[in-house]
Order: sequence, then structure tokens, then C-alpha cells
Amino acid sequence: MNFLVKTLKENKKFQELTKQISKTGPIAISGLVDVEKLHVLAGIFNETKRPMVLVTYNEIQARKLYQDLKKLIKQTYFFPKKEITSYDYVAQSKEIEYKRIDVLNKMYLAKQQKEPIIIVTTIEAVMQKMVAKDTLYQNVIDFEVGKTYLLDEIKEKLVGLGYERSDLIENKGQFSIRGGIVDVGLSEKIGVRIEFWGDEVDSIRFFQISSQRSTEMLKEITIFPAHELIVQDLSEAVKNIQEKYPEEIEDIELIKNGDYISKINKYFNEFYENQASFLDYMSDDHLDLYWILWGKFISTWELAVILRLIVDVTILVIYVVIQEWLGKRRLANKVR
Repeated sequence: MNFLVKTLKENKKFQELTKQISKTGPIAISGLVDVEKLHVLAGIFNETKRPMVLVTYNEIQARKLYQDLKKLIKQTYFFPKKEITSYDYVAQSKEIEYKRIDVLNKMYLAKQQKEPIIIVTTIEAVMQKMVAKDTLYQNVIDFEVGKTYLLDEIKEKLVGLGYERSDLIENKGQFSIRGGIVDVGLSEKIGVRIEFWGDEVDSIRFFQISSQRSTEMLKEITIFPAHELIVQDLSEAVKNIQEKYPEEIEDIELIKNGDYISKINKYFNEFYENQASFLDYMSDDHLDLYWILWGKFISTWELAVILRLIVDVTILVIYVVIQEWLGKRRLANKVR
């Protein structure tokens, strides 16, 4: 597979394509079967060394594309859409929530390190409202051995990053402070332990949450948000909701008591004045490629949405025409 990607460099059409990518304006590629599309994508990524976001029309296609492309480019990640329900729920799965923040954190880190990555997502995910990037990453903490920190400030920042304090961490999204030891749950299995000597970081290490055993020593680490629904001023959000929806007494009381995560999408505009979309999180030099139903890449997402709507309307018109024709046939048969 990698050999086929490398041979693209010798193809004149591909050389013209990579030159055109640096210029402005839409670029369309047609006449490719699915396997060839993957090779072209991998070739563009290897040749331009630029971050890419690949947007397709639904999650089934996006997941398939992600799985196939991951075999060619390891730095490929899938960004799912938010699951927004039309009803209230007591318990919720955090799987999608964690997948989304993991990808956003990888994008943030990749931009800092100037390492290109590929993100596969859907038009729906791109168009959903999100928290502004500056708000989400305002409290990111960079720990380094030998540097000094105030434990009270660390606690405030971890809470601001969406971590929940507990006596002993048991899962992702939790933290504990015991004396001069700060533990943070990074995943379901792995945590990071920062040990202090006074206000100075003495050591940083990964450890297994289940056994509490250390696995790897580190010189530095960055603590990213635990989830993307970071709320900086809960009282302001409550005030906004009371003004606009005074009849929602039950919701308001739940939010006041800190049970607000399940209500954010319902009152998103009241929680967040500064909003963004997924593309606002991408690097300034990223490539937008849109994979349309019939297999073209288009460089502007607005055009992709319009084309997709044309397809849907066309299918609807054909369906209506067929139903009308069948109705006439049935009527004619009755007359006979």
C-alpha cells in the first residue's frame, strides 16, 4: 500500500494537484474508486505535510473511511458528532464525549508541536455548535520537573478543566490531592502522578489506576480538558436561563445544584456566549476535503452541503414521481 502511495509522486496529474492545493479556490477530483481515493489522500498528506480535515456525508461512511485510512496514515483520528437527545436522561454514556475531547486535545497538541494529522468527520459534526477554543483550553496545565506551582491554583485549574475531585481516582476525568501528591485520571486505565517537594515538582510518572503501580517516569506533561463542556461561570448561565425560560423551574434547580452537563445542549446559547465550530479548532493552514456521495473532493464545505441537498431533493422528487405513476397505474387497473 505504501509503495502505491509513493508511486503517486511520479504521476503528472498528482504533481499538478499538489501544486494547485497551495492556491485558492475549489479543487475537485473525480473518477476515482474507493481504494484510489485513499491513496490520493495519503499521498496529499505525505507530500504537503499539512493537517487535513476530511468531511463526509454520514457517520457510517466516515467510520469506514477512518478505518481504511488509519492503515495508511497512523496520525488519523475520527471525530464523532454530539449525541443530542430530545428528552432528559438521568444517566449518560461518556464514550462519545471522551472520544471527542481526545481528538480535540490531539489537535491542540499537534498544532503546538507543528505535526500534521488527519481528522475524519461528518458534515453534521462540523456544523454543530461548540465551546470556543480559548474557553476550553484556558486552564491547560504544563507540569515540568523542577518548576514550582501552588497547589490551590492547581486544584482550581483542574476543576476548570472539568475534572472531578475524589479521595482516590478510579477512572478518567477524576483527580485527587493527598499531601504533596496530585493524581489525575487520563484514561480508564492510566493516570499521572505529580509529586511535590514543597511547591516544586519532584517527579512525574504514569501509573496504572487499578494497581497504583508506576509504569513510566516523565520530565514533563500537559493536562488537557477532561471533556468539552467546560462552564466558567455557572451563575451567569443560570441567570440567562431564568430570564429566557422562567417556566423551566426544575431544570434551573438542577443546574444550580451542579447537575448541568445533561442540560448544556438544551440551553447551549445561554451557557456559552462565545461559540465556535469544529473548523475553528483546526490549524490555520489545514486542508478541507469534502467526500461527496459520488466520490468527489471539494475544498469548500458550503458547496459540499449544497451538493448534498441537491442529491436529497433529487431523490425525493424521483420518489414522488414514482408514487404518482404507481397511483395512476392502480387507478387505471380499477377502471378496467
